[in-house]
Amino acid sequence: MSTQKVICRKPFREANGDSPEGVEGAIAAEQFQLVDKAGRIRAVLTMEDDQPGLFLFDEEEELRASFCLDEGGEPYLDMLDKGEITRAVLWVKKGESSLNLCDEEGMIRAQVYASGDDEGHGMALIDKAGRLCVMLGIGEDEEGSLEFIDEKERRRSTVTLVEDDDVKPNGSN
Repeated sequence: MSTQKVICRKPFREANGDSPEGVEGAIAAEQFQLVDKAGRIRAVLTMEDDQPGLFLFDEEEELRASFCLDEGGEPYLDMLDKGEITRAVLWVKKGESSLNLCDEEGMIRAQVYASGDDEGHGMALIDKAGRLCVMLGIGEDEEGSLEFIDEKERRRSTVTLVEDDDVKPNGSN
């Protein structure tokens, strides 16, 4: 008996006629439920709003993770804590990707992002009020910067990289 080990690739066999005799090549349904020996639902593969989704549950049948496509067909992975509060979201959308980390109330507190165009890449830190506080990034000029933003959403301090020729005496620029 052959085993199939697939990581981040299509986990199914192409229709090439290699199924054992009497075994169908595919099973079709709108929903599959995986249950444990006690009959508790541990995973659901389903169609929701015309998009596929995989939902994983713990032993108390609380949702802990979902991997879905949004209404535009873009993938996202949502991870939840024991209270079913979103704690991390990873998504890819129109050439961009982002990892959002959330606090115990589900508010985004940190975000790492990579842009699909020349806007740049970076990391943002957000306070409990939902305001951007710190931004670390690489801009369209491919230079790094660190920005500090106050409670009125004003940039208070910015640190950028400069060429050695551009540095003035006593650190003034």
